[in-house]
Amino acid sequence: PDALAQEVLRSVRARTSEDIAGVPPRLGWEVLWELWGLCEADLDAPAVAALAERPWKVQQQILLSLAAVDLRRVKNLSAYLFSMIKEHEIFDQVCMCFLAGLCTDPRCTFVHPTGTPGWELLRQLWGVTYSQLDYPSLNYLCKQTPEDREKILGRLAGMNLRGVQNVSAWLSRITQLHDSVPERRVLKQAPNPTSNSPSLTPLPCAHVQ
Repeated sequence: PDALAQEVLRSVRARTSEDIAGVPPRLGWEVLWELWGLCEADLDAPAVAALAERPWKVQQQILLSLAAVDLRRVKNLSAYLFSMIKEHEIFDQVCMCFLAGLCTDPRCTFVHPTGTPGWELLRQLWGVTYSQLDYPSLNYLCKQTPEDREKILGRLAGMNLRGVQNVSAWLSRITQLHDSVPERRVLKQAPNPTSNSPSLTPLPCAHVQ
């Protein structure tokens, strides 16, 4: 998943200028076509219509998030898109345009993983920033409530991260403990078949094996 996300971000940067004002109007679809050979005709009309009802930036966010999924494993692309639209309505999401270095808008409705007390503490104590976390871990963290994100980041900062190469694996351990509290089991953790190290994945869907 992280390699796919990096390909998405590479594709985004190749198509844009230095800020979000230079983003092509069909950025998400262009990235989907480049990485997966998919366009609107590959989805049911209701799924395309449901996406088109969302604001432009939300559409791009959803399409870029979709492109970061291994779509070879998705049986029903339209149903999966519907599930992603619903997920974006329920949970916070890491801003894909921010990760690509394009979005600096403080009013952005998506999560910019920087600048909060938890992120500042990590940076000051250990020199750790969002760029040292893989996409599945970062995406999972950003789906937590702001309060829970800060608690998790504070716990991560309280660990000895000197010399740690895989900060994502340590973050995974903390979120596992955090989610073990029954009332916090909002998100489910699923195994990542593409990695031997601990990592976190987005919400699993019934039609993805």
